[in-house]
Amino acid sequence: MQDNQNLEQQTEQNYEQSSAQDINQNTVESSAQYVVPDIHTIDSNSQITLEQNNITQTSDSAVPLSDTLQNSYVSNAQQYEVNQSNFQEASQFDSQPAYQTAQSNQNVSGRPTSHRSFASSPMYKLFKYARSQYSYIGFTLLLFLIGWQLAASAVSLGFAYLGIDGLLSNTNIAMAISMVTEFVIGVPILYLLLRKIPVAETKQFTMKWTTLLKYYTICYFLIIIGSIIGNLVDQVISQGAAYEEVDSMVGNSSIVVSFIFTVIVAPILEEWIFRKQLLSRLRVFGEVPAIVFSALAFGLFHMNVAQFFYATLLGLVFGYIYTRTSKLRYSVILHMCINFQGGILVSLLGDTVDFTDPESLLSNSNIVLIVLSACVSLLGLIFLVSGAINFWREHKKLVFFKAPKQLPRRLHIMAAYINWGVILFILFTVTGTVGVNLLPMIFQAL
Repeated sequence: MQDNQNLEQQTEQNYEQSSAQDINQNTVESSAQYVVPDIHTIDSNSQITLEQNNITQTSDSAVPLSDTLQNSYVSNAQQYEVNQSNFQEASQFDSQPAYQTAQSNQNVSGRPTSHRSFASSPMYKLFKYARSQYSYIGFTLLLFLIGWQLAASAVSLGFAYLGIDGLLSNTNIAMAISMVTEFVIGVPILYLLLRKIPVAETKQFTMKWTTLLKYYTICYFLIIIGSIIGNLVDQVISQGAAYEEVDSMVGNSSIVVSFIFTVIVAPILEEWIFRKQLLSRLRVFGEVPAIVFSALAFGLFHMNVAQFFYATLLGLVFGYIYTRTSKLRYSVILHMCINFQGGILVSLLGDTVDFTDPESLLSNSNIVLIVLSACVSLLGLIFLVSGAINFWREHKKLVFFKAPKQLPRRLHIMAAYINWGVILFILFTVTGTVGVNLLPMIFQAL
């Protein structure tokens, strides 16, 4: 009996060590970042009981934060404030081993010896809870897209019924219909459905503007990388149709309409959806997988091959900034600046100056614009180089904190992507992407 008890203790210790490695090498223990007043445990009757938290608070010096993070927006060791009433459906199970320990003398790895032992463990209860939350969010995103597109189609049919469907060929009107229906129909569906899932209550931190500028250069660098990859894939799949679709939408719309919807409305809505609504609800199971999930959902949301790659990369940066600050303003500002630079400034300078007409290039007004274009190009080159340098320097300094209901990485990936809601959302967006980019080519070939 004594040998079995010693074996159980050794098994628990081995599992805790292996789980800490599975989560993330850069993850800081919750005692350095979280203030958890109580620990939830689930008894055999699934009743919630509360135990006093015996976690020892670690000093700030134990947190391996870079100077940039320390000076910018981490002012103390507390990041999360867990509202116990919001998390009574799952266990934190910090006071017990995540897996049932083995009784066999041949297993001291800390892993379950059978599926039955894992299925009866508290970790499996949390895994099922997390998977249900991810699935619910997947269905919510799917209904959000379907409701939005049905509403836009209904408006288009209304225009056709009234005999004014010719207005739909106007890019400004088409963009207005898309954004208005998203805000009036899609956003309420998303908000009402997501209210069921609790939000992790966190402390908010401030970021310096110099640090925000550094992240902008990183975003600029990632946009170039993502655009190159997206354009190459677009050429293979649709011979550039996806890129031409984006370019024509931006180029054929007026500057005022593009500024309102592309620079103002779109960043606010998209950051509110994918950072504020999704990330605030999923980070409680682990920060890194939640950031990756929100970024992938953000990329798929565009349903365009040319935009998917750089949108996903930008989503990773936006998600990290929001996770560390818990303030939406910083990712919104970055999103606005990027959309202005890529959708307004470049289009404005490129459309104003006709580089194919030598005589027009010599006019005084065009000379000023040419000089301005050259300055913008030089500034873009500076951002590109500095962004590559900042990315190389900062990517190893990223800090992630252990969440209140942290899942091991492999279980978190399974919970996030192996569920019907997320699978159907991915199928819908991928099908929409393929349909938008390939169907015109198929019809043209026929």
